[in-house]
Amino acid sequence: MNHLLEPPFRSPMSAITDSAQRARILYVEDDETIRCLVEELLTRAGYFVTTVSDGMEGWSTLASDRFDLVITDNNLPRMTGMEIIARARMKGLMVPVIVASGFAELFMGAENDWLRVAALLQKPFGAEELLATVEQVLRDASSARAVVQASSLALREATTNAESYRRWGINE
Repeated sequence: MNHLLEPPFRSPMSAITDSAQRARILYVEDDETIRCLVEELLTRAGYFVTTVSDGMEGWSTLASDRFDLVITDNNLPRMTGMEIIARARMKGLMVPVIVASGFAELFMGAENDWLRVAALLQKPFGAEELLATVEQVLRDASSARAVVQASSLALREATTNAESYRRWGINE
């Protein structure tokens, strides 16, 4: 797994947007070597990274703080990655999740669509693949937030206009 920081790794600092550089990532991985390598890679790429080593700690960290992205293994001590994601969805937390696992195929199939996993990374993965996936998921999440914000603004304006029309006795 040491190939994460070996060539063809190149510093992605210039390619990452300002919003991505400020992104807060929770990384849940029980293998200390992988956890440290990925943390270093993501930190060098400009992200703020919080790492934890087991599923229960991952869930409590996610439930108590705000993150822009979660990257999790599935086979974890005390709680699986799938359980972390399921708890998050049941609590209404729609943070994007990348599953980075040797068993990523467990998340494929219609029965797991409700988990809304943003991307799957099959272990072992390289630095370029990880960074490209993180950047794409954050870009997609940012676009989705912009659509929701624009829809909310339009709804507020329509509501305000309808109230004004009623107050002045104007029928639309």
